Amino acid sequence: MNIRKKIAAAAATAGLAGACLLSGTGSAAAAGNGQQLLFQDHQGKASSVLVDGHDQNGNRVVHCFQTPQYNNYLSGWWWKGSLFYNAYVGSDCKGQPVASWDEHGWATTVPPYQPDSDWYVIGD
Repeated sequence: MNIRKKIAAAAATAGLAGACLLSGTGSAAAAGNGQQLLFQDHQGKASSVLVDGHDQNGNRVVHCFQTPQYNNYLSGWWWKGSLFYNAYVGSDCKGQPVASWDEHGWATTVPPYQPDSDWYVIGD
């Protein structure tokens, strides 16, 4: 490979790396079109939480998350719009639901954007 080809290849690589840095990460890009959830176990009884809502692309998603701590960051999932959730005493969203406003759980609306955080707080 001659010197001109080496320089051209190096310039192309540097340009691609710069474009990747300017475009940001996938997580940051999704933040303007949905929020990740932070489930807070206020009662200290929840082992899991079932979330039913829509992702950043408008697809309906139902998923069970394990919630072993007070603060449970349900990362990697982006939500927006109407959201229903219920906490369960048992793991894998089995067993008795944690007492909620009714047997179906809680309802909320997740904004597509929050200026101060990518985390939308839900809890029991």
